[in-house]
Amino acid sequence: MKTRHVLSLLLALCLALASCGDRKSGGNNADMSLIPVKTGGKWGYIDHEGQFAIAPQFDYAAVFREGRALIGQEREGQMLYGFIDKEGNAAIPAQYLNATGFSDGMAWTVAEGGAPTAIAPDGSALFTLKQAREAYSYSEGLAWVIEAHDDTLLHCTFYDTQGR
Repeated sequence: MKTRHVLSLLLALCLALASCGDRKSGGNNADMSLIPVKTGGKWGYIDHEGQFAIAPQFDYAAVFREGRALIGQEREGQMLYGFIDKEGNAAIPAQYLNATGFSDGMAWTVAEGGAPTAIAPDGSALFTLKQAREAYSYSEGLAWVIEAHDDTLLHCTFYDTQGR
């Protein structure tokens, strides 16, 4: 009976995760004026005429959201994430082990040895959730966060844009 309950809980969690979409790139407010395209093993961005507006140079690239695009740069075998502006300039340098796209004015980042930290579009830290294991993009003012309060129990919690 206990095994059936655990399996049912895991199935519900998997279905919830699947419905969230691409957690790195953010919610549903994509700006498709520049589209990520991979060529020659690197990602860049093309405009609606199919011309490169930002040359292929990234190891990972997501769509623009709120004026920023999440990009990844591989360094010494490890992917680091940062954000570019629409001109291709590093708005926030690739320095995070994990990140989401911007949504509701903020993105989640995780630095080495750190916990999920919400940042503003200028890269300034807004708040950190020390007990969080994973944080998903904001949607309609709430972000879904998986927390660990001890070694064996995980909690799913929603946080508002103030970290409450």
